[in-house]
Order: sequence, then structure tokens, then C-alpha cells
Amino acid sequence: MYLTDQKTIYTIMNEYGEKTTISINKDIADFLHEKFTDVHKFIQETYNRVVKNHPKWKRLTQGDEVRRIAADTTLGDVEF
Repeated sequence: MYLTDQKTIYTIMNEYGEKTTISINKDIADFLHEKFTDVHKFIQETYNRVVKNHPKWKRLTQGDEVRRIAADTTLGDVEF
């Protein structure tokens, strides 16, 4: 599977109630849109869960974990 370098940006609320953004690889985001009716909700809930489970991780590490979970969520739907 070849992934492009393009990104899709999602606006989410951080743990302080402030707006922030997270970028997801465009191909993964496209798969998520096929799988979920509300991808923003999936990304927000995943972010919330990561922050809750790993509050001491740096913000970048938390974002990387959200991106990893998003990618793992799509892997079952990808044909190689």
C-alpha cells in the first residue's frame, strides 16, 4: 500500500477545552470517511481516550498515537 504525503486537518478540542488541530494522512482519512459517518467524532473520542490513558505523554506523542490508532482502524479494510 502506498500512502501519499498529503494530510487532512481535523479541528478538535484539547483537554483544556481549547481548539487545536491534528493532521491525518489523507489516504487514511479517506478510509475513515468510508468507515464512519462522523470522522471528527472518531478522532475526538480517540484523542480524548489517548489523553486520558497517557496524560504525561508529550502532545506530539499523543498525536502520533491518535494517528496510529486511525491507521490501525483502516488496516482491516485495505487490500494489498
